[in-house]
Amino acid sequence: MGLYGDLYANKEYSIAGDAVLNAVATIRTFDLGKPKSLRVKNSLLSEAIRIYGLQPKVRHDSHDMAELYEAIIGYAFINSVLTFEDILKAIREAGNSLESSETYVCLLKKIISAIRSKRGNKIEVLS
Repeated sequence: MGLYGDLYANKEYSIAGDAVLNAVATIRTFDLGKPKSLRVKNSLLSEAIRIYGLQPKVRHDSHDMAELYEAIIGYAFINSVLTFEDILKAIREAGNSLESSETYVCLLKKIISAIRSKRGNKIEVLS
């Protein structure tokens, strides 16, 4: 099935990724001088998946694509590919807008690069 198919089917990775992503985004609001609790919008994450080119061949809604994004983060975190601090550093480097899908595209690129590096192979797009 490939990594993405496995991630898509694994709700635990999505739950962990959701928690990690929202926590690093909240910490980033402190860096930007506007501290608040933040929940990253599904529309931003699904758009990042589309821009990055991970849109599956079978049609899925934006909630499904956001869960895939979160699952990728969860996979990286749970499998010690990246630490919380690594993900926080990556979002800090990704941009100053937490309301831009480009920030989440940059973050996704860094996370997928780290996963590829650790796995030593190409990650397949889910079908």
